[in-house]
Amino acid sequence: MALQIDSNNGIAWTKLGALLPSSTVVEIGGRSYDKTQCFITALDVMPENADAWYHLALTFPIGGEERDDVGGEGMSRQQCLINALETNPSHQLAWQKLGLTIAKDATVTVGETAYTHQECMVNGGGQTESVGKKDSGCAMC
Repeated sequence: MALQIDSNNGIAWTKLGALLPSSTVVEIGGRSYDKTQCFITALDVMPENADAWYHLALTFPIGGEERDDVGGEGMSRQQCLINALETNPSHQLAWQKLGLTIAKDATVTVGETAYTHQECMVNGGGQTESVGKKDSGCAMC
């Protein structure tokens, strides 16, 4: 209902996407949206939405190639996580997931700083895949 009243509510789009099962499609304003499209729409109306970047990243297969067009730019899982962290450097789950995308001897640049796998995991609290939702930096989690 909130999106039928105001379809420019990026937080509502992010929450809807986070709640939708992967195979579910909803109709809003005569258009159909799946999980991924909810996050893309959230970013169209609110590009600085770290949670939408994080959740969009999770829709990509691990190690997957660029897939979705966001703001006219092809995105990958890693780039979405970088965007989430450039928007909210305290997003622990994004640090952790970003660390998992980096090869052993590689680095990735967030802002103007290069980080290794280990540094990303430390920034994310050094937690594993079974990380809890408490204090994750994700407002939706």
